[in-house]
Amino acid sequence: MKQPGQSTRVSVDNSTPSEKPLKKGQLLDISIDSLSYGGEGVTRLNDGFVVLTNSVIPGEKVRVRIIKSKKNLAKGAVVERLEESHHYIPPKCPHVAPTGCGGCQSQHLEYLIQLSEKQKQVEYLFRDGMISGGVPQVEIIQGCEKIFGYRNKMEFSFGTREWLVNPPEKKSNDEEPNSEVTVQAPFILGLRPRGHFDKTLSIDACYLQHEQANQVLDYVRNRLMEVPSSVQAELRPYDNREHTGTLRNLAIRSAINTDGQLELMVNFVTSPQDVTHFLLQDIANALPQRIPEVKSVMQNMTESKGGATFGECGQKVLFGREYIEQDLLGYSFQISANSFFQTNPYQASVLYKEIQRHADLNGDEIVHDLFCGTGSIGICLAEKCRQVIGIELVESAVEDARRNAKRNNITNASFYADNLDKSSLIESLPKADVVVIDPPRAGCHPSLIKHLINTKPRKIVYVSCNPASQVRDIQLLSVDELYKLAKVSPVDMFPHTPHIESVVTLELHQH
Repeated sequence: MKQPGQSTRVSVDNSTPSEKPLKKGQLLDISIDSLSYGGEGVTRLNDGFVVLTNSVIPGEKVRVRIIKSKKNLAKGAVVERLEESHHYIPPKCPHVAPTGCGGCQSQHLEYLIQLSEKQKQVEYLFRDGMISGGVPQVEIIQGCEKIFGYRNKMEFSFGTREWLVNPPEKKSNDEEPNSEVTVQAPFILGLRPRGHFDKTLSIDACYLQHEQANQVLDYVRNRLMEVPSSVQAELRPYDNREHTGTLRNLAIRSAINTDGQLELMVNFVTSPQDVTHFLLQDIANALPQRIPEVKSVMQNMTESKGGATFGECGQKVLFGREYIEQDLLGYSFQISANSFFQTNPYQASVLYKEIQRHADLNGDEIVHDLFCGTGSIGICLAEKCRQVIGIELVESAVEDARRNAKRNNITNASFYADNLDKSSLIESLPKADVVVIDPPRAGCHPSLIKHLINTKPRKIVYVSCNPASQVRDIQLLSVDELYKLAKVSPVDMFPHTPHIESVVTLELHQH
């Protein structure tokens, strides 16, 4: 007989009908069919009922506890792993999901299967987006040759609340595993676990960044931990609850210059300081001697309470120059501490070739490069068109874009700082023949959509790291069949994560 507080366990073959709705707290044995956009495991029961589960991969069999349940959808939390997926591979990193930082959710899934799942997710988003005028066949996703060491930026966090992971011990069927503990510590350097803004998982290395960047991480940690407690007290990690302390983040950026050499930028993000603490300066002086690839050491200062690494209160050069250089498609780009650049420069060349193919310029077009960042897309298009006009919110990125155009001898590109959510500048620009947009994950503001509808550029090339918001915006642009969706090209920029980049072409419909 079931005792009070116990859960009912049901063994479910995915081909059998489910008890609808599933009850909160109910235990269920299920097989994972696929991954949803966002990385959740999907189990489809034959009556149409769907169970979503975090931290699983296709082919895996798990026991879950139902934590939410609606008419045709439930969410489950893994209680026990019953059978390993035949697509499972041993992860390179000990911190991979489900018990780690949450960054690499699928590092233990064969890469070809990761690509297959992402392909299906893009196809589903566009097929079910009900876009006017129909959807062309989604092109085959372009995968990465380099699936480790590809990230050119990692932001590590300083903290005092250490998030410890205890591998779940085998427990009875009705018990949930206890997989985390938080302890106070004077100093931690690592990553924020998913969903824990005030805790820090101490890590020795992240295999998504270059080995030399991991050497920087190791050296900085060791130097800060070996100093007397009195010095540590002067450089206390920032407390996200109490909003006190100095050390906030260690951001490490990397680039491959035109000579094929690795360059690193190390950026200490701190609360405002009139004078840089002597220990940070000592570390800045020592880093290039130990790791010659370090070409820049910066200090960004911020008062933000939201964990931002942008130095709105100023920045200092502690060593070297205030930028590193990245080669992309034969062009050289300066990357500063606050500027945006494609996070995977190896795959960025693949992405930018796709943008060139979608734009299909003949040499006489005026191109608007919206959300242009450091100008990399516009510069890669400039030699194929008459004029490029780029707009970007972050002024330091616009300054980088102007410098990048000059250093690459691009004379037909100009860049301006403006907020595209409420831009008056864009209305005064020469009419665009082709518009390239690469907005943040949230997509385009309604005012920008309205501008595009009113000005009717011949072609819109929409680059997005969030196909869901991209589909929404395409729906708005396709009202009354104003634009026809001509191409959809997914590109995997971030192996082992649920993120997908998508390039689409919208062509003005000729009525």
